Amino acid sequence: ARYDAATEAEVLGWIKALTGEDVKPGMREVEKTLHDGITLIKLAQAVQSGTDNCPPKAKKMTLKWNKMSTPFKQMENINIFLKFSESYGVSKTGLFQTVDLYEGRNMAQFLSGVCMLGTECQRHGFKGPTIGARPTTQNIREFTDEQLRAGHSVIGLQAGSNKGASQSGMSMGGVRHVADIRADDFDREGQGVIGLQAGSNKGASQSGMSMGGTRHAADIRADDFDRD
Repeated sequence: ARYDAATEAEVLGWIKALTGEDVKPGMREVEKTLHDGITLIKLAQAVQSGTDNCPPKAKKMTLKWNKMSTPFKQMENINIFLKFSESYGVSKTGLFQTVDLYEGRNMAQFLSGVCMLGTECQRHGFKGPTIGARPTTQNIREFTDEQLRAGHSVIGLQAGSNKGASQSGMSMGGVRHVADIRADDFDREGQGVIGLQAGSNKGASQSGMSMGGTRHAADIRADDFDRD
């Protein structure tokens, strides 16, 4: 996915609304401002405290950041945000990797991951503003045994419909088997015709042609062979 300016504006606006942090737009500006992970943990704190029906795992998490500027500690901050997001309900496939933000490898995935958290906020009744797509819900339907049995006699539209028509009374003609065809049914004149599939000699024949006398192997005497 490409880095989208509209999605960026949505994410940055949400971050400002929940944390008060004003992040400048632009992919590299976002990376530089957020790669220490502190603002993300503040975002997680706001989501945690603003969700009455917060999932147990996410509710039990202690969300504290480390102010040290060492790469390891900053990446650890990002990882805390990712763990909270997963505990809150975001799937692993919807999250971003730590290096996607810290090293700027995939900023588009970072934006997508934050939007996924916003989607889960809608699902769990977060009291503040939210972003992202609407969450999907299950639509489970139950049928009685009588309804299931009635469905067995219905022809689905994918199987086609004959609109009540049938083949009743239709006749395709009498069936004639090969054994019923007598040899004398064939026209003798037709037996002398060479079909087109067999080729055509355009009226020529082999009449009068001689290929020489036939000599059998028994007629060849041993003394006919050259001793040399």
